[in-house]
Amino acid sequence: KLRILAIGKPKLGYAGEGVREYTGRLKHYVPLDLEFLKGHDESSALLSRSERGYRIALDERGSQLTTLEISEGLTRLENSPGIKNVAFLIGGANGHSPALRDQCDEIWSLSTMTMQHELALVVLLEQLYRAYTVKRGSLITESDLWTVLSNSLALLTLRQRSRKASQVASTGLDLGRFW
Repeated sequence: KLRILAIGKPKLGYAGEGVREYTGRLKHYVPLDLEFLKGHDESSALLSRSERGYRIALDERGSQLTTLEISEGLTRLENSPGIKNVAFLIGGANGHSPALRDQCDEIWSLSTMTMQHELALVVLLEQLYRAYTVKRGSLITESDLWTVLSNSLALLTLRQRSRKASQVASTGLDLGRFW
């Protein structure tokens, strides 16, 4: 089970829409609990709500991972017998305290740039969705799509040339004119 604990509910329209979109997509892959916290001591709130979970803080100082690495990491965590849930912690405007980072099992970075927490939430949800589609084998990246399309086009061209060559060969004409 995945838990996402974020400080503050998204106020920006596009962020709220992104959260709804990707939580809707993710529910087909994994149980997801999204909780918005508020309070003056953000670190304490995040730590107390993530107790007994495997904690991953999102922080610009963390490890930058590819989508494939996130997918592999999720698989590793799901296959770990002692881990019942994974909690992603998204801080508020001031980020995470050193004490919170010290109590997390991992720290991931969505970017080396400082990112608004509402945007970080949408990016995290989108990357989790992509990671789960990779795990299921249903994601085709843009570069993979272009490779498939280019190979299909090349195959189609060869088939057409082969048909023309067969037609021309049966008539005894010079093939050089058709290439």
